Amino acid sequence: MEPVDFSSDSLRSHPDRLLHKSSPGNELQGWDGRCGALHNQLEDLLITTPNASIIWAPPLGAKRVVKMYEDYRYGDDDPCNPYKSLYGLPRRAEFEECNVSCLIRGPGLWNRIQYEAFQLACDQVIQTSLTCRVKDDRRVKVLRSLLQMFLQRVKALPLTFERLRLCVAETQRVALELQAYIEYHTTFTPRIHSPSSIVWKAESDLMGAFTTSTLTAQEFHKAGIPVWLLRSVHFSSPNPFFWTPGISPSVEGVSNVSASPSERYKPYEHQGGGRRKKGRGVAPLKRERPAIVEHRLLPPLLAAWREALFAVNTSPEHAQVPAAGYAFPRPELFVTVQSEDKLQTLLVGWLRLRSGIFALLAPPFNPPLLPHQTWRTVLQFDWLLESSNHAPGPGVVNDREAKRRERASMFLKGCEEEITIVTPSCHDPTWAGKHVPDLDDDDIQAILWELAEVRFRVELMSLDAWLYSSTGTSTTDADAHKRLLGLCFPPLNGELAWIVRLEDANQRLGNPVWILRAPYVCALRWVMCTWPNCPSVLREELRHYDEDQFLQMERHASTFYIDCFFKYFGHVPTLPRALAHPPPFEGPTPLRPTLLSNRPGIYTDLTQWEDYE
Repeated sequence: MEPVDFSSDSLRSHPDRLLHKSSPGNELQGWDGRCGALHNQLEDLLITTPNASIIWAPPLGAKRVVKMYEDYRYGDDDPCNPYKSLYGLPRRAEFEECNVSCLIRGPGLWNRIQYEAFQLACDQVIQTSLTCRVKDDRRVKVLRSLLQMFLQRVKALPLTFERLRLCVAETQRVALELQAYIEYHTTFTPRIHSPSSIVWKAESDLMGAFTTSTLTAQEFHKAGIPVWLLRSVHFSSPNPFFWTPGISPSVEGVSNVSASPSERYKPYEHQGGGRRKKGRGVAPLKRERPAIVEHRLLPPLLAAWREALFAVNTSPEHAQVPAAGYAFPRPELFVTVQSEDKLQTLLVGWLRLRSGIFALLAPPFNPPLLPHQTWRTVLQFDWLLESSNHAPGPGVVNDREAKRRERASMFLKGCEEEITIVTPSCHDPTWAGKHVPDLDDDDIQAILWELAEVRFRVELMSLDAWLYSSTGTSTTDADAHKRLLGLCFPPLNGELAWIVRLEDANQRLGNPVWILRAPYVCALRWVMCTWPNCPSVLREELRHYDEDQFLQMERHASTFYIDCFFKYFGHVPTLPRALAHPPPFEGPTPLRPTLLSNRPGIYTDLTQWEDYE
């Protein structure tokens, strides 16, 4: 008797051949088929399911992943009840542009009411993850951290409308994945490992899974998870239910996306390589002391960082690369002007660009890196073509318009289609509800403090991204390092450390009480310990600090940071500052372990065991 032909062509002509092993009335097993189908998009596949009533097209390709559609969905309507807000995307009517006075138009925020409903749904998932049986599972912690990071990004980061929809969709995906992971380990895993032979009925509103493993198919079938078993129809055996290894790991025409974590965002690119060549017979290098600008409108530098700046050699020969550009103007630029009118011109220019420049910090955009003097020109540039009181000739207008377009293209390189610079009907910029001529000294100092704080945080993240290499280390080490970086700043997340709030002024690294700023300085010390050539005095495993020991460690840490930044970026970094007056409104002081020693005046460093959630 000739063997039965089970090729795909034969099965299409004679589908009844798949029923030769049918056993009506007997209980189905995971490898049996309640229904089935042939799928030949990339390879002839037989798809069977023991507990579902419909066959879905499987995800194929090198990684067998479900990819996002153009409408930011991963598939058809997903059953998300009772989390309705975890499915709907922002609509255009719910999108509010950040600042009508900003020259860079496009970035905005989600309507507050809609965001709060969305956050409430996500908070339910977060709360479940904090109380469930697998709350300490590493995957649960990672997803919870990602969810909190995305929520902060949607809430505080100006995004274009399409980027907002994308960010919300990713937040929804993470929330649903976290909820599914918890449900799998708390509900379905006990069913799988139960000694009972009970087979649970598949839940129709459950997403289910595809698999090439008969063991997985049997486990999911027992637990009541919809499962679809994939098998190739190219069998060497006439038995069509013979187990096969599944789809080839590489399929021609499908991109092989790296599974490693994405590279940390680097707003400051490393420019040039190698040390500068030195001529023969050159005299020994001279140590140069940097000039510190002091002004009543400029927030003062923190004492420890000011002292450290004088201890570092900032001569050009000490740098290993040419000076890099700046993603933001230096705060000193605003106070080193000749007149009050010039100051107001610079403030107007910055406030008109502020929201848009902050939006460019969101990947995949990059802020423009401009020299110090170029920033002065940019902030004084007549974007609105309104400086002349007399009507200029057509040639003058065209020339100025060409310059405006050239500078706009420089700012918006890589994102011209999403973010634009507009000039007609541009409103006068405001700060805290005041127009620039009405700002008092405290208001101007708050503007410059925010600018300095954002610069400091972005530069720290850039330097860390350059000096810390996760090559050869485990994913756990990289996650631990990101956790340490997140502990340096509010909102306690390294991905969004540059989101600055005025209530953060004079807190954390800028807190005048040493024992209250100690947790943040110690977290920064742990970050620096992963950098090359870290001084041994910072690597010492000192757990308890009195005031003198802490102040000494703080000086060493700030000195090492300034020296590293100058070597690798070619100029003095922006240093943290404090407001000379109390912030306009103070937020709640974050709960960080400080007074945990039995001895008064002693700080115990618990950074290694602290969680940033």
